Amino acid sequence: MTVPVEGQYPYAGAMIADLPGAAADRYLDRYPAPPAECAHILVDGSERAAVVERPLPGFGTRSRYLTRSYPLAGGRWTERILLYRTPTYLMDIRQSGSGGSDAGFQAFARQVRDLVQANLKAG
Repeated sequence: MTVPVEGQYPYAGAMIADLPGAAADRYLDRYPAPPAECAHILVDGSERAAVVERPLPGFGTRSRYLTRSYPLAGGRWTERILLYRTPTYLMDIRQSGSGGSDAGFQAFARQVRDLVQANLKAG
């Protein structure tokens, strides 16, 4: 059973959408690029929050990898979002929670990408 932390539930999931071309680009652009100063945000004068976007190799030229982290219940809560598109579909892969790592999320994203590609080729 998943236990919430101050009303927030850990989550991992992926969405595939039949959304090619300009429509996929609009979806990818729905999050504005975070300004550089958002990489280090002071909360209550000491705790750090952060919103960072960086490239994630292997997911195409239009991929966007965003992380948002902030203090929650004496710990740290991190949301990871990977958005990318191919010529025929769009992927939205997410993970949020008080645990996990970038490396773990990236491994999950690669597994999802490879599974989707293999199943679409088989169909």
